Amino acid sequence: MKKLLVILTATALACVANAQKFTVVEGDLNFLKDVTELQVSLTWDNTMMGEMTEAEYVDSKLPEKEDPEEFKRLWYEQDRATALEMLGKSFSGSLGKRSRVEVSNTARYKFTFNIDKIDLGFAGVGFVSRGTLIDATIRVIDTTTGEVMAVIAVDESKSATMYVMEQTKAVAFDNLGNKTGKWLVKKKYVMKK
Repeated sequence: MKKLLVILTATALACVANAQKFTVVEGDLNFLKDVTELQVSLTWDNTMMGEMTEAEYVDSKLPEKEDPEEFKRLWYEQDRATALEMLGKSFSGSLGKRSRVEVSNTARYKFTFNIDKIDLGFAGVGFVSRGTLIDATIRVIDTTTGEVMAVIAVDESKSATMYVMEQTKAVAFDNLGNKTGKWLVKKKYVMKK
């Protein structure tokens, strides 16, 4: 009985710990109720890697890399392109399954995800493993006027599995896009199917 109680408690804590926190910090998202198309983009303004700036983090890794210039190219070009692709696909897929909203490059409203902080995950034994955590700020922008319609803070969007290498951090963006789409439907900001 004690083992069952321990397992149930650990499972409940893991579920709570895996929950992202979405907070509308500015504006109102109710204007999205009649919207059927959204754009998505990704920015990296003032991104922190743990307690370091992104540039400091990358520079700190260069001495241990066989080809430092290739590492920088992968970090700043390939990883960012992969992150945007994964974020866009999962955001689109999540909305497409649950709502009448599609992701389109010509939509009037754009969800611009800015990556504020990344804490890379680590693999250990049992409960000491943790997936990559991402904090982001989402700005919903009217592309016809440039007006910021709303700002959403996302705290600790967590990857579903443990990724520790720098080049695999982009996998966490799949979860960020998916959870954002689910949250928009759950809060009834967009029309359900």
